[in-house]
Amino acid sequence: MSTSSASGRNPRRRDPALHRAILDATVRLLERDGYGKLTIEGIAAEAGVGKQTIYRWWRGKPELVMEAYIAAGEERVPAPDTGDVTADLEAILVPVFALNADYASGGALANKGMVAESQLDPAFHEIYASLHRAWWGPLVAVIERAQARGQLRADVAPQDLVDIMLGASWYRVLLEHAPLDADFARLIVRSLVESNRPLEWAEMIPRKLGTAAVQNESNT
Repeated sequence: MSTSSASGRNPRRRDPALHRAILDATVRLLERDGYGKLTIEGIAAEAGVGKQTIYRWWRGKPELVMEAYIAAGEERVPAPDTGDVTADLEAILVPVFALNADYASGGALANKGMVAESQLDPAFHEIYASLHRAWWGPLVAVIERAQARGQLRADVAPQDLVDIMLGASWYRVLLEHAPLDADFARLIVRSLVESNRPLEWAEMIPRKLGTAAVQNESNT
């Protein structure tokens, strides 16, 4: 999402240093206090700017939060391409889960507040959905490359696989009944990858295992 579309204001006159300070302050307060307690006044004080500076560049809190959190996501979420779909998906999901592992603060607190607001305010729902669409990009890219390389079935929509991965994480964030940790991230990735291998890949595994067994017998 472009800066101008996220903010609803013309960004050309923005001072880069102040712009960055405001975005950083927004993320810090959002992850410390939650969306409901976040105010333009608080952001302005944290960033060391006047409220009018913020209102000159953004329509209001929702647009500012979306730009700040999309920018944070672009910095925090890697875009790996090791050639192995399992390794690439784990390289994304493990750090993302770590950012949301503390259910009382950080990404989990921020997102729980925003998803609650999105259920009450249809306008904010669309803004919040745009945030998630921005976050899907690295995962979709990994899946599409894996399909092109024959590592995953080509007849499965990448978005369906993304929803499975992130849906599992959301269930834990919302209920807080179990940890959102690296082990869970790896379990999700490996279960998803192995259950969506192409038929040719599945047929290749027994042949490889059979060859290995023959070699082991000949060595004994």
